[in-house]
Amino acid sequence: MNFPSKETVATVRTQYPRGVRVEVVRMADPHTRLRPGDRGRVMYVGGTGTVHIAWDCGSTLGAVYGVDAIRRLPELQVQCLECGNIFNGVPELDVVGWYCACPECGSHFEVEKEGS
Repeated sequence: MNFPSKETVATVRTQYPRGVRVEVVRMADPHTRLRPGDRGRVMYVGGTGTVHIAWDCGSTLGAVYGVDAIRRLPELQVQCLECGNIFNGVPELDVVGWYCACPECGSHFEVEKEGS
């Protein structure tokens, strides 16, 4: 296997900083239960460009550079209706609509998502 250059790893770190929400496009590992559409939060990018992710399902499988495919989810800047905290959040779809969860106080509130 050819490892990516230091410059490529630096680019991956810029694209996927800690805390960013991502979604599986394709995972090459035949033993994983992760499927396209599964979501998680980036923990860090390793020295070989592997993006280490805490998946919502509990897995911590990394996305290997050049093998697996993930995509960064778009974020919205929102203000919590409970505590007033302003943060970048990724809207999640619930049975009643789009919502965000405040990382400060944990409250969930409905948001309008562009294009919906």
